[in-house]
Amino acid sequence: MKEQDIHSLIGILENEQKVLSCLFGLEVKKNEILVSQDLSLLAALAERENLLSENLSALEEERLAFCGEHEIEGDLAALVENLPENLKARLTADRNSLVDTLKKIKIYNEINSKILQEAIKYFRYSVSLLAGEETGSRTYSPDGTDPHEGRSRREALVLDRKI
Repeated sequence: MKEQDIHSLIGILENEQKVLSCLFGLEVKKNEILVSQDLSLLAALAERENLLSENLSALEEERLAFCGEHEIEGDLAALVENLPENLKARLTADRNSLVDTLKKIKIYNEINSKILQEAIKYFRYSVSLLAGEETGSRTYSPDGTDPHEGRSRREALVLDRKI
């Protein structure tokens, strides 16, 4: 393989790294938004995240096409073995950088997922309290009568729902 081809591959990997770094920055920002519960910013962030993901997909397709044209299969380890030291070091560094960034994105993604799951649990619990579901009671019985006549105002349900 020509040195020029290796430089093309390195360029693709470096562009992927730039996009992944931006995605990592968005994961950190998403974490801050979720912790602060400022969900108005979350939609705009998700839109930017989708655009970056599309860019990353295009770069990945470009890399796969390059590898197909040059008959490179699997990991870059086999390719690196036959390269001069300067290109070997650069390609290995780029690969390691991509792997490290992906690991960091995965960690933040898992943390953000747990925060969202807890927020959903809390939301469902709050709605169940407001609807009076914690005791299994209903506002109206199936025949339309009020099964809780005589209940004190203190015990009254916040939401009056019909079933």
